[in-house]
Amino acid sequence: MSARWLLSEILEEMGEIYGYKISDCFKLVVRNLLVNPQIIIIDEVDYLTVDSRAVETLRDIHDKTNVPIVLVGMINAKSRLKKFNHLYDRLSEIVKFEKFSKNDIKTIVQELSEVEMTDCAIRYIYTNLNRFRQIVKVINKAEIIAKANGLNSIDEILIKEAIANETENIETNQEA
Repeated sequence: MSARWLLSEILEEMGEIYGYKISDCFKLVVRNLLVNPQIIIIDEVDYLTVDSRAVETLRDIHDKTNVPIVLVGMINAKSRLKKFNHLYDRLSEIVKFEKFSKNDIKTIVQELSEVEMTDCAIRYIYTNLNRFRQIVKVINKAEIIAKANGLNSIDEILIKEAIANETENIETNQEA
């Protein structure tokens, strides 16, 4: 990820039209954040570390605005970020996310699902899925199937069907 790409993504999230010059984009980001401070969340920060100018730009944004920046990365993110001492020294906390517990899955389901889910269905999700994105997709698929069939709860069988449908969609998209 280049500095230009980083700034354009931030400006797009702010609803701003960005210019050609990096310096103008940087000034616009800083001005907006000073007027309306927001948390900046950088997902897959591993890709940001490929270009030192992008890392420097992120550090400069933080220095000028003092807005919190949340960096989310994969396993190697920490070691990659350590290469940039001037940024790494500013990190206040590094959190390693662990697998979801069964209670975590139950909470996610209660918060996201409009259709009640049985304990067996929750247990099946816990045993077979552990990525948040996967869980959300399966909950959505299961809800669609339940609503289409006039069901007022989602059981293990329906979850298995939703997972099978999701797997078929992934395989179909890879073939296309």
